[in-house]
Amino acid sequence: MSEIKEEIHKKIIENLGELTTWYKNKSQDLYFPFYSSYDIRDSCEKITPVDANIYPAGFNNICQIDKESSFQLATSYLESRYKDLKHIGLFTENHTQNPFYWDNVYWIKHLLEEAGFKVYILLPKDSESVQTFESASGHQLTSTALRIVNKKVVIDSCGTELDLIISNNDFTTASTSWIKDIDQEVNPPISLGWAQRKKVHFFDHFNKLIEEFAHIIKVNSFNLQIQTQASKFDVTSEESLFQLKNQAEVFVKNLNKKYTSLGMKNTPYYFLKSNSGTYGLGVIEFERPDDILTMNYKTRKKLKASKGGGGIDEVILQEGIPTSITFEDQSAEPTVYMIGDRLAGGFLRVNKRKSNKQSLNSPGAVFERLCVSDLEIDISGKPLENVYGWISKVSLLAIGKEFESLN
Repeated sequence: MSEIKEEIHKKIIENLGELTTWYKNKSQDLYFPFYSSYDIRDSCEKITPVDANIYPAGFNNICQIDKESSFQLATSYLESRYKDLKHIGLFTENHTQNPFYWDNVYWIKHLLEEAGFKVYILLPKDSESVQTFESASGHQLTSTALRIVNKKVVIDSCGTELDLIISNNDFTTASTSWIKDIDQEVNPPISLGWAQRKKVHFFDHFNKLIEEFAHIIKVNSFNLQIQTQASKFDVTSEESLFQLKNQAEVFVKNLNKKYTSLGMKNTPYYFLKSNSGTYGLGVIEFERPDDILTMNYKTRKKLKASKGGGGIDEVILQEGIPTSITFEDQSAEPTVYMIGDRLAGGFLRVNKRKSNKQSLNSPGAVFERLCVSDLEIDISGKPLENVYGWISKVSLLAIGKEFESLN
């Protein structure tokens, strides 16, 4: 275990009362979506989130113990916010060719049904048709035909009006779906989708909040922050690439200066990522600023890729955090899932095709056990889950701040 993780774990326990009060005060009046997930990197010198997903698509990968405890979390969240809730629409992506995605949908549907609700799968298009999908695990899922009546979704087969729509669609292409015209509540809301949301705003909020967290436990906040800058970008423009290279030079120079002052051993590198979007698209690591000017055709093509085919016109330069976590000698990183403001589950993403410096959210990834519900039994004996859990809780506060600024 890394020294920084040991130190943070110990200081969280020592200051747990003050941290709990701080978290409760910060949570007041903030909106927290039904679910969220956080990819975390631990380099032994830094522990920080590198991505935050408000429409997570890997609930099927969390450990079985966490799945079972999540039923009550879902019930508590929904019943505390909605009265007389019975009928829920589950608004999905239209990933007809991805059976692993439908394992995720199956588990979310099962979670909501075990919490006591009637659940209907809703597709973004062809709202009056019915489709059946088979998940990677062999589960059969059938979408529901619907009608829009007075801006309300009505289930066509029974005439039932939905009480709530829970979205597992990240709204990258929200403007092309029927859901943009309805009055019913959608959770997480469209305003937190990638058509509006920017990654840099999340990291700005997170860095400010984690500074307060670090002050309480008396550690250097830089060890928990991730440096991120946004930039307009056109991969077909040489002028744009030169401007980005110049920005990267300053970015890496500042990282080098900070690393040296703190005696950090890792050599700074950085990622270029789309400022909006998910599924690991448009994510490339660079060792040096000049690498931007020597990108080959394959790399440039990757930077043109985005969900929905809309292209990438804004990127972030993000500090690279090499992972020190391994599973059977393969690079790994923790992902933590939340329901509302409660830790709901987790897993280790493992990818034998990638080095410890690369993004692991790519083809070849497999998922191994990481159970955050173990914290309910013994927080002192679970340093890994404790530290990553608190990083995720502070990340959720950042999501709440994002929503506040967007609405």
